Amino acid sequence: MLIDISNILDKDYFEEELSFDFDEKILDLGNHINIKYPIKINIIISKSLNNILFKLKCKINYEAICSRCLELYDGSFSIISGGNIVYKKNNGDFEENSLIIKNQSVNLDEFLYQEIASSIPMKFLCREDCKGLCEKCGVNLNDKNCECDKQSYDLRFEKLKNLTFD
Repeated sequence: MLIDISNILDKDYFEEELSFDFDEKILDLGNHINIKYPIKINIIISKSLNNILFKLKCKINYEAICSRCLELYDGSFSIISGGNIVYKKNNGDFEENSLIIKNQSVNLDEFLYQEIASSIPMKFLCREDCKGLCEKCGVNLNDKNCECDKQSYDLRFEKLKNLTFD
């Protein structure tokens, strides 16, 4: 997504807030999560003399499978980030969290991709206190209790139960 900043470049001081829907499906995160589009984005661009800064806020809604109970659920997370808007230097270097000015606009795709990919939860849980599945019968313990013997032991140590000490 290109954002035109031509109206900012020739001014010494400027601030503008933009809100838009981002509908480009830039992320394919496999079968375990499905990003719901459009993503609502709010970006504030401000210029003070030669410094151009931006602050980005967005909320990502998704559909995922719970890591404990394997149920499909809807979730969300927010991103608040920011950085500089700069011209690419002759040697190709630029600061991290920077958007590069090209043809009086900046491309938000790569930055947004990096922010979303680094903000995705490591473990998807339908709720914090999800009880998961019974390890013996497979019933979802959030929905009902099972009658399985809750005494937990490792089958690899089964032979040790018959060991006697004299």
